[in-house]
Amino acid sequence: MAKLLLSILGWGEMINIPEDIPDKIILLFSHTEIMDFYLIQLYKMAGYFDNIKDRLKILASYESVRPFFTRFNMNESNMLWVIQSDKGNTERITNELNKLDKFILFVGPKGSCEKIEWKKGWYHIAKATHTNYVCVAGLDFMEKKIKVIGGVQDISHYYNSVLETENGGPPIELIKKLKNQMSYIVPKRTKEEELSVDVGDVTIIPFYNDTFLFIIILTMIIILIAVVILFTFYLQI
Repeated sequence: MAKLLLSILGWGEMINIPEDIPDKIILLFSHTEIMDFYLIQLYKMAGYFDNIKDRLKILASYESVRPFFTRFNMNESNMLWVIQSDKGNTERITNELNKLDKFILFVGPKGSCEKIEWKKGWYHIAKATHTNYVCVAGLDFMEKKIKVIGGVQDISHYYNSVLETENGGPPIELIKKLKNQMSYIVPKRTKEEELSVDVGDVTIIPFYNDTFLFIIILTMIIILIAVVILFTFYLQI
């Protein structure tokens, strides 16, 4: 069902994630709107992550995303929740990851789908968990596939170096390099950008079509499942 929904939405091509990637790696994932998360879940449900499912961890908002898991009784074992009111998110997540010998951590470096600067949490987590490798990836809304830019990159030489910013933050040159790589991933256009005359040099895709199509199809599937359940129950009476 998940593969069918991805196909209807025009998504289907998936990167082949090699099994010989480093034991610990942080995937810096382009995140521009909430639909990104649902598409990733569809890829997961469709079996595209099966070869790494035991190592996969996804950082997500407790307030925004967890209600979706609760409503549909979904497995949360791959999730690491960021709680808005919790000032110790980085330490708590680090402690959870340090219990693991291997992991692939999906994290949006902005910590939000809003148009804001990158936060430092992902870098502090990388250092504290002795994770030396990062990779830039994201959902490209023009080519409609998950793209990986720049390959696996060793950033360990930046750790505790003079290049680090205040309080051991990520070096400016590293952020510039990673941001440049992420600029090759075409995001979805936000509502604000849809109404803007000048959106700069970045290619963006209209907000409305895919989002509403996704909602309509998902609603139809839920209704169909409900009808099947009711019909099955009726036959048993």
